[in-house]
Amino acid sequence: MVEAMIKSKAAALTVAERCRSILGANSQAHLNTIKVDSKGSKSEIHTSKVHYIFKRGKPYIWVHEGDLHNTNIIIDERGSFSVSNVVPGPLTGLLKSIRKLPACAALAGRRVSNRARSLWTMLEAPELRWAFIRKIYTILTVQLLMTVAVASVVVSVRPISHFFASTNAGLGLWIFLIILPFILLFPLHYYYQKHPVNLILLGLFTVTISFAVGLSCAFTSAKVILEAAILTAVVVLGLTLYTFWAAKRGHDFSFLGPFLFSAVMVMLVFSLIQVFFPLGKISVMIYGGLGAIVFSGYIVYDTDNLIKRYSYDEYVWASVALYLDIVNLFLSLLTLLRAANN
Repeated sequence: MVEAMIKSKAAALTVAERCRSILGANSQAHLNTIKVDSKGSKSEIHTSKVHYIFKRGKPYIWVHEGDLHNTNIIIDERGSFSVSNVVPGPLTGLLKSIRKLPACAALAGRRVSNRARSLWTMLEAPELRWAFIRKIYTILTVQLLMTVAVASVVVSVRPISHFFASTNAGLGLWIFLIILPFILLFPLHYYYQKHPVNLILLGLFTVTISFAVGLSCAFTSAKVILEAAILTAVVVLGLTLYTFWAAKRGHDFSFLGPFLFSAVMVMLVFSLIQVFFPLGKISVMIYGGLGAIVFSGYIVYDTDNLIKRYSYDEYVWASVALYLDIVNLFLSLLTLLRAANN
């Protein structure tokens, strides 16, 4: 820590400051610095999840022992300190509802000195966040183009779909391709910060999902596929623009998380019922419509997380989340339109 290291934590904080620090414990803080070489050129971004407390009305950063930032805790104009609520407590939500607590801590403009060390506490630099957002959408665009390419091959080359649909080996391979993305999530979680292993795993994950999309389209008319693709593009673009507009005006969509997760659980149970007890065309249309609504909500939720909560080293997870939202929205609309067309 910076200045409070001189005194014990208990002696340094007043009761009011302890209350504010308890409220701060409901938030997640990220300290970001950019390494520079002797020429001053930018290198990689180092991100730490840190805590912060208040002393005499000023915020102080508490860096974990052994963290890289302990050895060189200097933030210049290329660095930032951002705070966002992850799981807001009931008291935090109440105070925010009556506008007694800001949406995030405004830590800006005060320099805190401790002899040889200096530290700036500031809001996250907009340039860093926008660079991160551009990176995510670049990766997402590549994923979607890869999906279109793989799915097009599966649809246009008829022996591929015939192999999967009419042979036992094809059925076994299809089941393996359905399970493989879930298997790839484990190494992806372990290596998500290790470049380029994380991108290689992300590519494999995308290809396996693309095969599933291609097989879904292989037995669907071109008209239905085109309608689902156009609707998906319009919905994704509209919801993305809306979320950026709403976030700029201070709206928060983190409350959607529990509701969307519950809706996905309902969909999973519904799909299992459909496997063993088919309920007919109307139930399939209901399932597709419910899926389209749920994954539209997830696009808003994950875009809001991208804007406010994802740290710079979580670009793989942010890309996976948005990619799955878009793919599942497309497949839900495809299910709905295919059932209606039949």
